[in-house]
Amino acid sequence: MSVLKGFPSTMMDDYQLNVIKVLERAAKLYARKEVVSRRISDGGIFRYTYKDAWERVQKAANFLVEELEVKPGDRVGVIGWNTHRFFELY
Repeated sequence: MSVLKGFPSTMMDDYQLNVIKVLERAAKLYARKEVVSRRISDGGIFRYTYKDAWERVQKAANFLVEELEVKPGDRVGVIGWNTHRFFELY
């Protein structure tokens, strides 16, 4: 079960244009393409696919809801650098 949802569209269309929908679409259309980022800790490169990123985002969202009981409308603070982990939690 996916707990990821976006906000309703505020335009005349019926499509949500938000980070969740963009990543979900990228995972479907470009599943094997890589997302590449540099690690802050050692300067190394971190690589994974859009499919892997989507799966990690879903896993994190489900953990927040099921284990930490975060509900829609709750605010969750994230402190982090511009890394793949921050991207996944955004």
